[in-house]
Amino acid sequence: MAFKRTINILILLMIFISFAKCSLFSVKSTVFFDDELKIFEKSLNSLEYGYGYDYDMELYYIYSYSYSKDNFDKKEKAFAEVINSADYKTVINIYERILKMQAVTDYKINKYKTEPRWKYYTFIKNDLHEPLNTYSALMLKYILKKNPSLSQFFEMKKASVNSEITKEYTKKEEITDTF
Repeated sequence: MAFKRTINILILLMIFISFAKCSLFSVKSTVFFDDELKIFEKSLNSLEYGYGYDYDMELYYIYSYSYSKDNFDKKEKAFAEVINSADYKTVINIYERILKMQAVTDYKINKYKTEPRWKYYTFIKNDLHEPLNTYSALMLKYILKKNPSLSQFFEMKKASVNSEITKEYTKKEEITDTF
């Protein structure tokens, strides 16, 4: 009887671990669709940048390596080739997601500065903010080269996204604070 119980517990434990493993170590992006992710990764690779997610800060980010700034003009040309060869609507969708990443990053910087949580603030401000802004500026540059009339649209979109993110995260913190 005890043997059957032990086996049942082990089977349940194995099932639990397999589900946990799938959710903890999944590399599937929740930010981009597959076609967008391919272009996003190609464009990051052209700049020798990377991306990731920090579970403690709940933050998607773009990072650079120490050598990413070397020969940046050459890397920007490679970036331009990736962006110009991609579907224009897909590139715009990626950029809109990058605007959201920027808004969340800026929100977190301000939050960690006022809380204060200096470890997170310093890491984001010193290591993650610049690569994200550089990537975003390059995306916008090449989008506007194809269609300069979108400039005002993206200014309004950025303001809208910033407002939306501030409201969303403020609401999340209020809900968390009540428990």
